[in-house]
Order: sequence, then C-alpha cells, then structure tokens
Amino acid sequence: MKDLFHKIRTNFKRRNLIQLAIMTVCFAIGCGVCYVNEIEPRKHDAYTIDPIEENEETDRYPLTVGETITQEFIYTNDQMIAAGPMLYSDSDDNAGRIHMALYDADTGELLGESDKDVAEIENMEKNLPTAEDIAYAVVGMPTIYENMDGRHLRYVLTVEELSKGTRISVLANPWYPNATDPKAEITGAADPQISILIRGYCYHYNFWGFYFAFFATLLYLMLLIGYFMIFVLEGPLHRTFILAGIVPAMLYQFLLPPVSVPDELVHITTSYYYSNDLLGIEEPENLSGRPQDARIYVRSTDLDALSKLQMTADNREFAYLHWNLFRRPSSTDLVMLEGTKESDNWTLYATTTLGVTLGRLLGLNGITTLYLGRFFAFLLYLLVFYAAIRIIPVGKAAVFVLATCPMVLQQCCSFSYDALPIEMAVLFFCGLIRILFYQTPVRWKEMVFLCVTAFLLASCKGGVYVPFCLCVFLIPKEQFGDQKKMRIARTIFVIVILAGFAVNTLGYLLQVLHVIAPKTATQTYTESLSPYSISDIVLHPLHTLYLGVNTILVYADFLIKGMISGSLSWMLIEINPAWIYFQYVLLFLGVMTVRGEKSYITRKQRIAFGVAFLLMFIMTCASMLISWTPVGNTTVRGLQGRYFTPLLLPLIFIFRGNFFTIKENVDGKIAYLQLGISVVVVYNILTSLSTLH
Repeated sequence: MKDLFHKIRTNFKRRNLIQLAIMTVCFAIGCGVCYVNEIEPRKHDAYTIDPIEENEETDRYPLTVGETITQEFIYTNDQMIAAGPMLYSDSDDNAGRIHMALYDADTGELLGESDKDVAEIENMEKNLPTAEDIAYAVVGMPTIYENMDGRHLRYVLTVEELSKGTRISVLANPWYPNATDPKAEITGAADPQISILIRGYCYHYNFWGFYFAFFATLLYLMLLIGYFMIFVLEGPLHRTFILAGIVPAMLYQFLLPPVSVPDELVHITTSYYYSNDLLGIEEPENLSGRPQDARIYVRSTDLDALSKLQMTADNREFAYLHWNLFRRPSSTDLVMLEGTKESDNWTLYATTTLGVTLGRLLGLNGITTLYLGRFFAFLLYLLVFYAAIRIIPVGKAAVFVLATCPMVLQQCCSFSYDALPIEMAVLFFCGLIRILFYQTPVRWKEMVFLCVTAFLLASCKGGVYVPFCLCVFLIPKEQFGDQKKMRIARTIFVIVILAGFAVNTLGYLLQVLHVIAPKTATQTYTESLSPYSISDIVLHPLHTLYLGVNTILVYADFLIKGMISGSLSWMLIEINPAWIYFQYVLLFLGVMTVRGEKSYITRKQRIAFGVAFLLMFIMTCASMLISWTPVGNTTVRGLQGRYFTPLLLPLIFIFRGNFFTIKENVDGKIAYLQLGISVVVVYNILTSLSTLH
C-alpha cells in the first residue's frame, strides 16, 4: 500500500488533475442531461393496471347520495401508488363529496382513504374531443406499496353529498353468476348485478430513478479509477479490464432483462434441461414423439417468471423484475414447460446450467435464478477476456475494446450460446499469437491450451470455425524442436479438432442435411421452411454466387455494425453508428505496430487469417442457406453480424505490420477512450428505451 501511494505521489502531475477535473465536469453535465431528459420526465408519469377491465357490455351506473359500493379484486402488479374506480359525468354543475377507502380484504388493514371533490369531475360529453381519457377517482396512498402482486383488496366508495343537477356515474360491467370478476355489493340503493371497473397506478421509471444515483456513481468510479490505473499507476490493461468489464455488464443486466436477448428463451429452457440432468430429474415423456410437443420440468416459480417476461420488455416488466428480484418463491413444485434442449452440445450451456442449478438448490425464486445463470455466464466472460488480454503480447488494446463492445457484452452476459464461440476464438487466437510472436519453443501446457480451446471452438455453430482452428499449422516446425515432435503435435491438433466437430456438431449437420430427423421444435420449424438443399447449391453455382454477392451488397453495413453492436436485444436498441465505427477505429489502432518492435505479423499469417475468415463466412452463409433460407429468396436469410464476431480479432490483425506504424504505445489511451464510449453507449441504450410503454 505504501508503494502504491508513493507511485501516485510521484506520477500524479498537474496535468492529471486538470484532465480529471475536465472529465468530472463533462460527466456531471452528462448525468444532469440524462436525468433531466430521460429519468425525471417519466419518473412521475404513472401507468395503469386494470384488475377489473371493461368489456363489450360496460355501462354507466349512476351514483346517488347515501349509497356505498364495495368491490373486491385481486391486484395484478407489485407496486401500487393509488387505486380506484373509473368515474364519468355529463354535467357542468357537479358538486358534492365522495369518500373512498382501500382495505386488505384478508386482514381488514386500512391501506388508504381520501375524499373526492365531485366538482373536479368534468363533463365528458362536452370535453371529450379534447380530453385524453375519462376522469378517475383514486384513493390516495400514504406510501408506495410494494409486493402487492396477487393481493386480495377491497375498495369502498361512499357517496356522502351530491348537489342537485350533479350527474356522476361509475363505469361497471354487468355481473352474471359465472362471471370471473366478483360482484359489487351496494347498500343504500338498488342492488344491481354489476362489477365496477377498478384501475391501479404505479410509476413508469420510478425504480430507474431510484437506481440512477447508484449506477451513475459506479460509472464515475469506473472512469476515475480507470484513469488512475492507466495514466498514473501505468498498470497492465488486464487489471483495468476487471473494472471495465464488471460495471458495464451490471448495467447491461439491468437494461436488457432476461429473454430480451435474441433467442435467449430457448437457451434458458435448454439450461433447465441440462440442470434437470444434474439434479437427476427425468423429463416428461413425449407421447406424440413430435419435437414441438416436448416438455421439460421447471419449478412453479420459474414458470411464473418466464410467463411474466417478454422478448420486447415493457415498463411493467421492468417493474416486475425490480420488485421480485429478492422475493421468496411462492412455490417450488415441479411443473411442465413447453420446450426441450436446443443443442446436444452441453458445453455451450455449462455456466448457465450451473447458475440455474445453484439457484434451484438454494431455493431462490425464478427471477433470481435466471439472473444467477446470467451471473455465471458473466464470470466466464470476465475470466476469459482477463486471460486473453494478459497472454497476448501485442494488440492488448484491441482485445480490450472487443471485450467491452456492446455486442460482446450482450451475448456473453446472457444465456446465449453465441458467447462460447466468441470467448474460445479470442482465447485460441491470443494463445496462438503469443507463440508466433515470441518464436520460442512450444511448451506442452501451451499445446494443451490450444487443444482445449480448439476443441470447444470446433464444436460450435456447425463447425464453421474449424478452418480457423487449423491456423495452428502456422506454428513453424522449428518451434517444436524436431520433426517428430511437430508431427505428433499436429496429429494431436487434427484429432482434437475433428473430435470437437464430430462429438457436438456432426449430429446438427446431419439434421440440417436431412439425414436424421429434427430433435427440437426449432429444427422442425426450420425443416418446414423448405430451404435450399446441398444439390441446389452445388448444381446451380452461378445462382449460389448471386445469392452470396447480393447478400453482401444488401447487408454489408448491417453485418459490419452487428459484429460490434448493431440492434441490441429484441427491443431493437440502435446504437449510434458513429460510436460503432469509432470503436472500429480503436480496434485498428489497437493492433498497429509501435516503432521499434522486433516482430510483425507475417504475410503467410495474414493470408491464413484472411482465408480462415473467408471460409467461415462462406460456411456460415451455406449453413443459413440450407437451414433458414426458403427456395426463391434473393439473399441469404438469418445472417447476423454476431456470428462473425469470434473472428473479428484475427481479421483486424491482418492490418498489423511494418507498412503502417505508430510512434508510441497508445494502448492506455485507447482503453480509456473505450471506457468513455461505454458510458455513452449506456446513455444511448437508456434513450432507446424511452419508447417503452
């Protein structure tokens, strides 16, 4: 600790203080703009929950002095700031008073009461052309109530005074003996068969406002501590990455809830499938034999959570997540959920399966269990990129930028199986570059490292990354020591790569080629598309070439942006293209050669990386043709930029060499600029979520 403070005193100059002051002012202004424009306007904007909704026969029930209406209902949200009936008037001369009270129907506890001045209720017949909605009389709550979901409540309305000429009605549904809503009890007047309409209120963004100061503080600490680590302590980038990885990942978890990441729902059900394997739970028998009829066992609390989550989350879902994250589960009994495993490659789901299993063993509720699965995926992401930045000898800043770009954060911190190819490709490449750069004899632990990462990489995505795995042949024979060791090592590499392909990918490939029957509902749907066949591709090469070229012409910008960011989640959150392409600039600068360095990427290595990327692109397009593209399409269907993110790093390294150099190492500056972009992107995501309702 003494050495740390001594280094700070020695290296901290006046210019550092000025730079930190500028950063602080800019950040404070940015926070102010964000709060004023994005949080405060919506913080007090209430949205409604309708425990008893209107139907086609909704009518108006006129109120008279002295009558009391009692209506029971089940509240359907976790938060409540007010609740009450829907009132209507067609008079300009309203005067009088209505008393309202809200009780817990089971315990009799008074939750709130208030008086309503009837004069405040406008003539809806007269003002309807300009009025946004009918008038509502709500019971004011003394506080914001939480954990209200499923609570049995009783609303009591008493008409105390009404002047002559006052015409006030309450909106109600006709009640029948088999009605789902309870019947209203009315005293002091006729007793019609009705259920009065009840509306509850809760905040849009109140909980985001609640967390705003916390996350703003985290972002500022990331910028502040990151500055000291990079420019004052001059520490290694892999240590700074721990900070740069944790903070944005936490925010992404907050802004992009479970199921909102593309295809995450099927990966969640697959994680539960493998979790059942670990816990010794046998799946229910599929009597029809059709994949779409398959079921898996989950707990009741898990099913409840998944039923509340949506691919395009709205404000109600964010509120549900907020109020339920740390609640105890209502039931952990096993129930059946439609779905089955999406892939036979269990390694794709190892981390999320462990998280889900731990959540079940600890008795956590469904929402917390889902986040625990994501947390384990995040831990692997943090470990992999920390190791990658540490072991690669050059281009550390490029790995840093890639690790903290929006697409990688989204995929690697979710249940998505796109995470493992990204992580293993980066680890494999960094280990390979280390061997090629230092040109030292290959050690056995380095061979084991390359074999493990190559095996896992070859098992992903139908084997499209196999050509990249074969880049191990770039290691010169001199680094193996002698001819015999080289042959043994290369034979082992080939066997491992083929084993990875055969064990976890061959079955998928056979299904795509229609050699075996599909096993999942998704595969059945794919087969129903009547996609292109292998014979279509081989026997009509010009048409296949046309499809490929047309796809590039139409989707080039979409794919390029998608490797870094593109549209995040099913909510189609668009990151400003300026920030996307600026990150590409940082990637290129991160691999540039510093003058005086001894080793460069050779022409042979450049060609190998380029060919590997090209083959992977072709194989991915072919895979999409025979699995997702119906015959007659003029472009390859289903291509996403994130499919090519695993090979983005070797693609960028092609541009490293002595033909373009920079004067000094700027890794620290690149990393800090990326930290700043991470903050801006978070704001970009928040503004995109303003369209939620």
